[in-house]
Amino acid sequence: MDAALLAEPAPSQLLATGKFREIAKLKDSWQEMTGQPIGFTYTVAYQDWIDAHPRAAKRLVNTIIAGARLIHDRPEILGKYKDLLEIKTDEELRLVKERLPGIYSGAWDEATVKNVELELQTYVDLGLVSEKPKENIIIRLE
Repeated sequence: MDAALLAEPAPSQLLATGKFREIAKLKDSWQEMTGQPIGFTYTVAYQDWIDAHPRAAKRLVNTIIAGARLIHDRPEILGKYKDLLEIKTDEELRLVKERLPGIYSGAWDEATVKNVELELQTYVDLGLVSEKPKENIIIRLE
């Protein structure tokens, strides 16, 4: 295989073997192209579920953001979950601690929303999707 796009921790596990190399980082390419950070992970829900469960929806979002902030602020916490993440070696763990914080946004603020809007428009501009959704699909639970 010449190339693959994988989600953590798989890339760190492959890189730790010394048999694979990283030829590009999507987040770096995106930053170069747009000047903005890219989001890799978002929480999605049907609007009718959000409407029916507003407290649960807000708590879910807050929990995910708190978890992302914890990974940003204390990546060493990942060592506690290495079995869950199927991390087998010290080198895999080192790489995951280095790489995983860059995947999750530790905020869901206006700047983050603008970045998601930019992502959607860029996908249209690149021809990856034909058009942006007509309705607003990006929300902030206040």
